[in-house]
Amino acid sequence: IEALEYFLSRIPGLIQVNGTSGSGAEQTWSAAQAISFGQLLAGGAVRLTAGADIDGTNMSAASITAQGQNLWLNDLTSVDSTDLTARGLIQVNGTSRSGGAQTWSAAGAINFGQLLAGGNAQLTAGGDITGSNTSAAKINAQGQNLRLNDLTSVGAIDLLARGLIQVSGTSRSGEIGRASCR
Repeated sequence: IEALEYFLSRIPGLIQVNGTSGSGAEQTWSAAQAISFGQLLAGGAVRLTAGADIDGTNMSAASITAQGQNLWLNDLTSVDSTDLTARGLIQVNGTSRSGGAQTWSAAGAINFGQLLAGGNAQLTAGGDITGSNTSAAKINAQGQNLRLNDLTSVGAIDLLARGLIQVSGTSRSGEIGRASCR
């Protein structure tokens, strides 16, 4: 791993990179505890697995897979797919951009600024899903309450909530989708 600045913590099971970890190939990190980083840049796939939280500012790779307790991320860029899985919540403060599909699954809530997928966007949460802008080939969101702003899809938009569905901005799709509250 070529890194401009890094620090591997002395705490067993913790991976902490202050600064940038860059590689022309893939990067696979596995921690019994948490993973924390500034920038993670890879020419190949990025695979992160943590027993606790994953906290990062910027991630760019051919494909992204992250699994942990809570995912606290800012900006994600993937040439292909992005797969995020949390036993707690997923928080993407900025933009998650991919050339392919994005699949996010959280036992808790999902919150994001922008989700821009060249393929399908599949969001599944045990809690609420809140987002400002979603654009994908097809959008499927399932959660407790759905509070979304702008939705754009060339395919269907399917929304399923056990509570409230609120779309504050525009919802545009190329097919007839469905929205239901159960």
